[in-house]
Amino acid sequence: MVNGETYLSLHGPIRDDASTVIGVISVSTNVTAEVSAEATRHQAEDLRLFIAQHDPLTGLPGRSALIEHLNALAFTEQGPGSLLLVDIDDFKLINEGMDCLRATR
Repeated sequence: MVNGETYLSLHGPIRDDASTVIGVISVSTNVTAEVSAEATRHQAEDLRLFIAQHDPLTGLPGRSALIEHLNALAFTEQGPGSLLLVDIDDFKLINEGMDCLRATR
């Protein structure tokens, strides 16, 4: 890396008719844009996955993340487990209140 840029360098021997190495050829190419684009794509994919698996209001794991986690646990050797589901009456009022708080920040 030179001055924040990334280069791909390839080196190879130059041989004469008797296969004796008489020199070296070196080619370097600036691949900064490709590396940066790949990092941006990776960050966007991570964000897309986070949004798909988490509640937008609380940031807590959502239903799809729970199902994925339970499926992963089902194929482990950890033995029996339990799952507790809680239903809170009128939770919509709490969510709407959280939206009001978020809007004022």
